[in-house]
Amino acid sequence: MGVINEDVAFREAVKSYQKAIYLNPGYKKPYQYLYQAYLSNSQFVDGQALLEVINKDEKSDVEDPDEDMVGPESQSKSARKAKPFIKKAKQELEKANYQQAMDNIEKALTKNAKSVKAYMLLGRVYEEKGLDEAIKDFTKAIKLSPKYPEAYNNLGESYKRQKKYDLAIENLKQAIALKPNYALAYYNLGHTYSLLKDDKANIEIAKENLQKAYEIDPALKEKVEFILKIIY
Repeated sequence: MGVINEDVAFREAVKSYQKAIYLNPGYKKPYQYLYQAYLSNSQFVDGQALLEVINKDEKSDVEDPDEDMVGPESQSKSARKAKPFIKKAKQELEKANYQQAMDNIEKALTKNAKSVKAYMLLGRVYEEKGLDEAIKDFTKAIKLSPKYPEAYNNLGESYKRQKKYDLAIENLKQAIALKPNYALAYYNLGHTYSLLKDDKANIEIAKENLQKAYEIDPALKEKVEFILKIIY
């Protein structure tokens, strides 16, 4: 798995989650991962459609989606053979060893070509790998041009997608400091605070920034309304 840009990584992640859903349509987690991927990438129309499917249909949280799948006994045997490689892939992903994670996922799929868990892991590898490389690129851009607001915005957005919210907020605020009428940075900052909804104060900060984004750029109306709908 060589260098991969963020857009390609997102598309590959989506394909992997969709494959997991295709293999076991009644299992909840791939839908949730796909929804989060859409939301993180500001694909709100697709995200909303998927959220409606999740809410409409009863999905399950089975312990092992591979062995739970309806099929011949050989499928269960294949699932058990793939387990050690899936376990190892998870461990490598947690250490950000993406190539090793990918190698083990491929081995798992040779043992069980219908492994839901392998495809879910594959999606996560693509997402994390793409984000790590994007962060390196944006950080380098900032070093070369410390007063470049778009680089801070993009870096903040990537940190948000990694759930590193403190770093996301820090960089998005810097983007706004350099460019006070930067609607997209206000929007991304509002979205980041909306993800910290356990604290009511963060919801108010999210609302303020989202409204500011809309005031500067009315074209953001649909995106702003989507997030406000989720948090209220």
